[in-house]
Amino acid sequence: MEARADDVSEINLGRGTLIWLAFLIPVLAGLAVALTLGSLHEPRVEVGTIRILFLVVPLIAIVLMFIGLLSCWALGIPIVRIDDRGLVFGRDRRRDPAIDWRDVLRVDVRSSRANSLTWRVFVIRAAPGADATKGRRLWSWLTGTLSRVIYGTPYAISSLGVDWSEAQIREMLQSHLPGVPIVDEAGSVTAKPEV
Repeated sequence: MEARADDVSEINLGRGTLIWLAFLIPVLAGLAVALTLGSLHEPRVEVGTIRILFLVVPLIAIVLMFIGLLSCWALGIPIVRIDDRGLVFGRDRRRDPAIDWRDVLRVDVRSSRANSLTWRVFVIRAAPGADATKGRRLWSWLTGTLSRVIYGTPYAISSLGVDWSEAQIREMLQSHLPGVPIVDEAGSVTAKPEV
């Protein structure tokens, strides 16, 4: 958890995630190249084409996403920037998806699971008519669109692969959103009382 003197905090990629990404990028890229070369030598053109479309193209997309994450980290762009005004999913409120605290209607907490990993996703629901900023950069647009497809909103904070724990994310949201319900999947509601 990184806090700055001007009361700005940032959620960044965790160290373990960075190591995995640095390992996976060349492995997956090599696999994509090997599959492509194997497909080019396939005697039946349609089999090679199908292999490229269904194996190589998704691998390349994953590699590009991983490269984008590492690039953001290398450029010092946080996953989420937290300040007194609200949340910025990037670094720049004018060019990245952002939402003011006053525009948050509620937060839904969802559990996600893959193999032995379980993590929480804090899905931030904006009030109707909220003046929420949409991303103007390609990376911001892609991540916001992906989040909108999966969660129905461009504003979601995952506890997977970041340097904040689930408890720290929940505590931060409760401290900035007094009176706003944080609803778990089981239906339990927590909200810090308004002062």
